[in-house]
Amino acid sequence: MKLIIHPLFRRILAITLISTICFQLNAQNQKHKDFEYTIKDGKKTLTKYIGNTYNINLKKDAFWNDLYEIGEDAFNGNKDIKFVILPDSLKKISSHAFYECEKLRIIILPKNLKHIGTGSFAKCSNLQLKKLPDNLEVMEEFAFWYNKKNQISKLPPKLSFINYCCFIQNNKLKNLEIGSNIKKIGTKAYSMNYGLESVVFMDGCELLEVGAFVSCKKLKKIVFPKTLKMIRFKAFYGCESLKEINLPESVMYLENDAFTNCPKLKTVNCYMITPPDITKLSSIFPYNIVVHVKKSEDSEIKNKYIKAGWNKYKIVEDL
Repeated sequence: MKLIIHPLFRRILAITLISTICFQLNAQNQKHKDFEYTIKDGKKTLTKYIGNTYNINLKKDAFWNDLYEIGEDAFNGNKDIKFVILPDSLKKISSHAFYECEKLRIIILPKNLKHIGTGSFAKCSNLQLKKLPDNLEVMEEFAFWYNKKNQISKLPPKLSFINYCCFIQNNKLKNLEIGSNIKKIGTKAYSMNYGLESVVFMDGCELLEVGAFVSCKKLKKIVFPKTLKMIRFKAFYGCESLKEINLPESVMYLENDAFTNCPKLKTVNCYMITPPDITKLSSIFPYNIVVHVKKSEDSEIKNKYIKAGWNKYKIVEDL
């Protein structure tokens, strides 16, 4: 007896078969020239570079015009690449994508890039970046750790904070401007930047985390924002070239060793009317500093500082 299949049922079977094949292809790495990639939920991800050329220009190849993501470890540890151009469609560079690409010197990041993952460019010791895309919204920890030649002096306007250890040992960075969009500088974010000489904050930042600028040995100038509320443990520890700082009226909390091991620091101008209570803290500054406070009737402000534990330092009313 001949089996008769209804035309509608045949169409359903065909569609199901095609969907199954597409799902299987999506779940596997596919290959295009010297690259492996996947497509999941309509988003193309470059998962692995398997070539050995030093010059990669993905914008020249129309196949990558819809590239959404550079996947985790895609170029990790590559010993050949020196120059990379990424397509305009790219939105995300995932964790360790270019980690320890020691010869990488120049990478052209697309203007629509929104996300840079953990350690994406860490230990790219020859990378020379001066600017990040304006649409960047997320930059994860260790993103540019140990990039000795980077000079990223201004940050994209859509970033709201600088993550843990993001810019450790970016030693070519000399002058840093922190825009009003940045609310927090994360733990050790700019630590051990041995070429950094000045940091200027626009009003907006409220928190400087533990060791944020620790051991920036050439740092001479800091302009704090009028919005700053807290400076945490060892934020500027070991900044050996600092001579004078101005703490704005907004500062409410200071932690131990925020400015210790700064041997040239002699002058701390405090504009706080009500100073942070430091009676239970061992030391915030070198002991030989002079704290300058605002003049007030009957030394009212100076007495507030004494009551809050600042009398471990010499206090002068002359602001």
